[in-house]
Amino acid sequence: MDTPSKLKWRPPKEDTIIFTQTSCGLDFDGRQACAVESAARHHGNRSVIVYVTAPFIDMSHPLIKVKFNHQCIFISDACRTEILRKYGGTYLDLDALTLRPLPNRTNYLGRLNSQSINNAVLSLVKGHPLSQTLANSIPEAFDPFNGTSIGPSLLYPALRDMCPGNLTNSTHTRSLSDAFNEDEVSAYLEDTSPYLQTPETCSDLTVFPQKMFYPINCKTGERFLLFLGGHGYGEKFLRFSKAYILHLSNSLTEQNIAQTGGDSILEEVMRRNCPDVHHYVRTNVGHLR
Repeated sequence: MDTPSKLKWRPPKEDTIIFTQTSCGLDFDGRQACAVESAARHHGNRSVIVYVTAPFIDMSHPLIKVKFNHQCIFISDACRTEILRKYGGTYLDLDALTLRPLPNRTNYLGRLNSQSINNAVLSLVKGHPLSQTLANSIPEAFDPFNGTSIGPSLLYPALRDMCPGNLTNSTHTRSLSDAFNEDEVSAYLEDTSPYLQTPETCSDLTVFPQKMFYPINCKTGERFLLFLGGHGYGEKFLRFSKAYILHLSNSLTEQNIAQTGGDSILEEVMRRNCPDVHHYVRTNVGHLR
């Protein structure tokens, strides 16, 4: 289109699932489209809204002229905070693929590892004290050279301040020392230890353990498990995992490719949870990225 179409504003509700795309792009890639389809398929009674930054921007605006190292990330972190503060809802990153219906509760988020809680999955009621605290803290916490400064780096201290007595550095995580050792990989994928499924609490917030939203640690060699075919990891992952979300960590995995028609984790997750997108990608692209 030469000019953008005008859409009527419809505010989200507290049961709305919310995505944001802040790259000013004109289209979605396969994993982004899958994130939306999988969320919609598992939540037929809930609205799914995708907020997209306009591709037609007034580049003369003084704020736009300022280039930050992590501009899209900052916009996304700020937007999700304000949307949830003002309206409530469940926010998901566009690289978060839904594997089953999300928890039947409000006010939750999840651990990324033993010392970090992430904001890629964040569900809060309207006006929750956590979202208000985050919104109030953004101006002072903002660091243009630290991409997580108003995201996870701001979230964890805020939670610790809210619940200094009952939110501690969790040791209930497990990672692989060798992602290419068949026996160790199988043990990792098949591990359903209770501590990997037991949430923490902070006031009225539920903090789910790593395995629920971030079952594959993309900061380590584990991320290659997502794309590795020929080992049956996809079927094994889905058979044993109790995760609600598979978070792909785009910044770490966007260059990795899985050939379609295989049995990788990414292939099986897309085939079962976003079949329309999977069919299109397999027919027209030939690989999953």
